[in-house]
Amino acid sequence: MGARTNTEVVVLTALKNNGSAMMRMERLKKTDINYKQVHHIAGGPYKGILVNKQADHLNTVGPCEGRVEFIAYLINSDQNNAAVRDRWTLRFWFRGQVDGVTKKQTLTDYFAELISPKTLPRKYVGFVKRALVLLQRYTLIKRLELEVQELDGDEEDLPPISRGQVDGVTKKQTLTDYFAELISPKTLPRKYVGFVKRALVLLQRYTLIKRLELEVQELDGDEEDLPPIKSFVSVFTPDSYTYRFVPEVPVDSKTFLAFKIKAACDAHLSLCAVYGDVERKTYEICLGAENNSRSFIRDGSFGPIKSEAHTVKLLDEHDFRYFWISWADHHVQVGRGAKQGQGTFLSWVVPPNRHFKVNSMAVATSRQAKGQWEFAEIM
Repeated sequence: MGARTNTEVVVLTALKNNGSAMMRMERLKKTDINYKQVHHIAGGPYKGILVNKQADHLNTVGPCEGRVEFIAYLINSDQNNAAVRDRWTLRFWFRGQVDGVTKKQTLTDYFAELISPKTLPRKYVGFVKRALVLLQRYTLIKRLELEVQELDGDEEDLPPISRGQVDGVTKKQTLTDYFAELISPKTLPRKYVGFVKRALVLLQRYTLIKRLELEVQELDGDEEDLPPIKSFVSVFTPDSYTYRFVPEVPVDSKTFLAFKIKAACDAHLSLCAVYGDVERKTYEICLGAENNSRSFIRDGSFGPIKSEAHTVKLLDEHDFRYFWISWADHHVQVGRGAKQGQGTFLSWVVPPNRHFKVNSMAVATSRQAKGQWEFAEIM
């Protein structure tokens, strides 16, 4: 590894486009560097890091193998301490033939160390530097992209912060700091009893937290009985019924999809012929509609219902639930669990005049719920 490290550098390339900022950090051999594009060669504690000139575009690469997405609440001191919301997306690519479990553990460790409250920079530039330094150490990660997109104020009406009371942003920051420190890989206990002790000690220090509940639920073997995982993608959907396409989950060469979802109700997944279009050639699956009591398949979003079932308490806003979807031979089926064919509760044989090839997938939750989705690419 030492010889490889001596022949490689971490290169940062930045791009601004349509109100979002993109930072690509990747390992490159020194012989592959175009030094005409290099703006800065770092030294000292940042030795081995190169910063390119701002780019007009980034070279096309294959789909990422892991993704973390979260909403960052920032304070703008120039605007009466108003809360500004940014959507931060981290995309990961790995090197070599590494199994999915190792990839996910590496991603988790990297992210936990990146947002550790003990070392978390308070400014954007410091955060990028921290990400670069950590990337040098996490040698299994080949490439990392950080995308920051400022969200419109209309998506969530956040009041200005009052320093004399505990506001929602402070609560969320406290929760994030507590959780990051709790699962920090440097101090994470390996046994359940040690984990509880760790939670109690931290609770003494985080005086803003009044009460904490830890629930441990053993999952059925059928739900966790998954084959080896090649890659995974996590997606968060807001309470706005706005579809988010997920190109990192390829569906054009398959007829089956397994995933898990955590939401109070109204989880929508659309299988589409055309990327960006959920109305025409689309099979829409809705889980937990009508206050988590009904599920159905529609021919296009807002289209006619083709299959429905009463599914009381199908979803849970606190726990993940596994589901699968199959569209083999133009037969759309939906079931509980991670195994195709088990627990089927929705089924629609698509008529010939509505046949099309599924090329993309999108997810959403309604105005009544936010959602967290996880998709696994099976080896």
